[in-house]
Amino acid sequence: MKKLFPLYILVSLILLACQTQEEPAPKLPDYKPSEDDIVSMHGEIQNLDRFNSFIVHVQQGRKDTIRVVSYTEEGAPILHDLEYDGQVIHSILDTRRDGFGAGMIEERKCKSVDIEKGKKQSNYTLTGCGWKKEDYSILIISK
Repeated sequence: MKKLFPLYILVSLILLACQTQEEPAPKLPDYKPSEDDIVSMHGEIQNLDRFNSFIVHVQQGRKDTIRVVSYTEEGAPILHDLEYDGQVIHSILDTRRDGFGAGMIEERKCKSVDIEKGKKQSNYTLTGCGWKKEDYSILIISK
């Protein structure tokens, strides 16, 4: 038994050394929208003219970049950066501040923006992104 004691100690030390401690992800600072951001908070939209000019630029093939900030019911900001290079829309969706969501950054390249106009609202979606769900909503504007 005395001969096995050092072996037990050695195995215990090895097992302790192999354990990794997972550090929690650093808390992101609160997001403060810039003057140029398109902000959608529970149906109210700021800088709608800027959003509309981005859509026109995409239709005309002109380069442009915007950030759409949508707030969840709990008040968490979802950041959606859209950069149009004249041919492709580069989409970066950041949900890391949403405690109830996926909490990640998704990057995609999309072909166009589709506008679905209804009687009560217009839905702007990215299309041709290579996602299983072909369309991805950017902004919903109530009439």
